[in-house]
Amino acid sequence: VNRPPQIFLMNRDGTGQQMLVSLTGGAAFPSFSHNGAKLCFHSQAAPRDIYVVNIDGTNLINLTAPLPGEPAAAGANIRCDWSAKKNAIAFTSDRDGDQDIYVVEADGSGLRQLTDAVGSDANPAFSPKGDLIAFESNRDTPPGALVQNPEIYVMNADGSNQVRLTFFLNELNPSNVNVTKPTWSPKGDRISFHRRVLPNGPGTRGHLEIFTMNSDGSDVTRLTFTVDPGFSGFPSWAKWSTPE
Repeated sequence: VNRPPQIFLMNRDGTGQQMLVSLTGGAAFPSFSHNGAKLCFHSQAAPRDIYVVNIDGTNLINLTAPLPGEPAAAGANIRCDWSAKKNAIAFTSDRDGDQDIYVVEADGSGLRQLTDAVGSDANPAFSPKGDLIAFESNRDTPPGALVQNPEIYVMNADGSNQVRLTFFLNELNPSNVNVTKPTWSPKGDRISFHRRVLPNGPGTRGHLEIFTMNSDGSDVTRLTFTVDPGFSGFPSWAKWSTPE
């Protein structure tokens, strides 16, 4: 039986698995609050919205639902990330026609748009200190490219000073060399991500590999070398240390 995905919580050794929410269309991509007491996530069925819930499954709140009397916002709200130092939650929304980064407070107040470039800005990730947000964007795809290839960017938490960090080959063919899913190291000095490397041979379209770099975009290092048709992606750092 095909069932929609839901949000579960478990101990780090795999024990104590329990379902926190059960939405009709499913739920995905949870992110812990700064104090570990809550989670944010997005619903899978339309309209896709950002929710917050206590880690015991209580007090489920839809943060992006329209207020009474307001028209429903068009588009999807997905991929939330909770600031490590504040109650701010960053997420991706295409309510204005293309994907942009928005921030909202954990109680649903203070909604504000941070990016407004032509193209897609997505997958925001707060730095450990909460002062920066890394994200992916295809805003600089060159004219004539058949594929909109995203790169990694960083900006201040208020949306100012948006800077491109990666400069991989922009393919003019269907080989998608996308650079996505930025993730900060616990100290905030490195950013990991995955990107699609070029195909290994005829009939393949490449596969994902994991890279890391300094937070200013320097010292880009490939970490994995996976054989087709496998892939390595969606990196996550062990939080063994905290920023000063």
